[in-house]
This record gives sequence, C-alpha cells and structure tokens, in this order.
Amino acid sequence: MDAMLSETDDEGRPVAYNRVAGVVVTGNEDGAHHVISEITGALQDIGYTIPGQAWTYWNQGTGPGPSFLEGGSGHDWSRRTGRAMAANLLGVARALAARPLGPPPRGAGTSPAPAAGAPRGRAVHGFVAVTATRRAGSQGTGRDSDAFPLRGRRSP
Repeated sequence: MDAMLSETDDEGRPVAYNRVAGVVVTGNEDGAHHVISEITGALQDIGYTIPGQAWTYWNQGTGPGPSFLEGGSGHDWSRRTGRAMAANLLGVARALAARPLGPPPRGAGTSPAPAAGAPRGRAVHGFVAVTATRRAGSQGTGRDSDAFPLRGRRSP
C-alpha cells in the first residue's frame, strides 16, 4: 500500500479515489478494533472511502476462544454486521459512482519536511464514544455506548 501513496490517475487523484473499502478481521474480538483502525487508517491514507461500520469480525466476546468454524454462538452477530457492512459499502459506492470526487487541492496529502531541530510528534491516545440510538422494535446491544480505543500515528 505504501507504493500507492504517490500514485495518481490522469486527473491527479490518488488511484484509490472513488473506491470504497471495508475490513473483515478473521479473529476473535481481542484486538479486532485495533486491527480495524490500523487497516482503515492505511486505506484512507491512499484514498479509499471508508463508510461507517464497514467492518466485521468474529465476536465471541473478549479473550481467546474457539474459531468461527469451531464455535456456534456469535455467528448471528458477525453475519448481521457483515450484512450492514455490505449495505454501507454498496450505498457509498453508488453515491461515488453518481458523483465522483474531484482531484484534491494541489499539495494536499503531502507533508512538508520538518524544520531542523523541530520537535517530533508524539503518539496520541484517546477514545471515541459511539452512541447507538435504537428505534422502537429494533434490536440492539442494550448498551447506550461503547468506547473504541484509537491509536495515533507517530510522525516520521
């Protein structure tokens, strides 16, 4: 993917512009959110559009456990999030097909070289709270919000 950072099409757009991407993690919940955030961050860096909830993973709860094929529970959750992911990817792909993004402003996405002696960046750690609103009669997790850890990137 690093090789795609500087590739552009004839109009100066990154080669992944007007394309959508999602992530399927083939492991248990432990670490899945971290893997999703790292992969989607890299995909966005090269121009992919990532819709909301464009991911799924094998949800057997926290901690190690049986694989998707070995266990029986958790399949419904994984299938539901997979269907939501597919619907969100399709919706955004159709929107981009109807109204493609133009090229970014000249110089966008490039970082100037740091000045000699300039302090280097630090990793940023934080949480984003995601609040779920349920409609009458809809199924939900029963929780009002979940926190997903985010990990910042260090500057080069």
